[in-house]
Amino acid sequence: MRPTKAQIKNSVLTDNALKLFNFLGTTFWAVVKADAYGHGATNVAKRLEGSEGILGFAVSLVEEGVELRDAGIKSPILVMGPSLVNAHQTVVDYKMLPMVSSKEDIRTFTEIGKKKSAPIEMHLKFDTGMGRLGLEPKDTAFLLECLGNEFLNVSGLASHFACADDDSPSDNKSLTHLQLRCFENLAALAKDNKGKTFAKHIANSAGAALYPRARYDQSRIG
Repeated sequence: MRPTKAQIKNSVLTDNALKLFNFLGTTFWAVVKADAYGHGATNVAKRLEGSEGILGFAVSLVEEGVELRDAGIKSPILVMGPSLVNAHQTVVDYKMLPMVSSKEDIRTFTEIGKKKSAPIEMHLKFDTGMGRLGLEPKDTAFLLECLGNEFLNVSGLASHFACADDDSPSDNKSLTHLQLRCFENLAALAKDNKGKTFAKHIANSAGAALYPRARYDQSRIG
């Protein structure tokens, strides 16, 4: 195998984070899944923790979040999935924020909330067109049920772009724009029924860069 080496200059990480914050004009989650894409999740998180504009760190797997907590990271950690099976209690014990994509996960967290006699905070994820993870947008009754569940604290709504890097921002009929409209309809429904302000995030790196409308109050940047 050919030798491969990545040289990480820590000062560039913080400089990039500040430039991103100034460019986006909104806060963002620093996505450090897959060992921060090979850059070293623990090193990257320690360097970026406390940087202006960064809400916290987003990971794919519960184990990745545990690794950050064990390394001393105190910032919020968003667990994006894909599966929380048998790890729900770990998410709660390690004070991580789950981005929940299935009814089964919601029911399990409800049971944990009952046992704790305290609501479990989470973000709900809807599949607005990617076809991978998320609740069905048509299932608005279940959304309202979750918002009224005393053992859940739904503090955010999320989705994920399918092809923001390929679609043209000027094409209002593109899948990306269709996803935006679907997502905004869900957010409006939730707010109208509960009068509550939710964190909203759908933009990945390409979406945040190309679609200012999609930045809302936060994005997820790799």
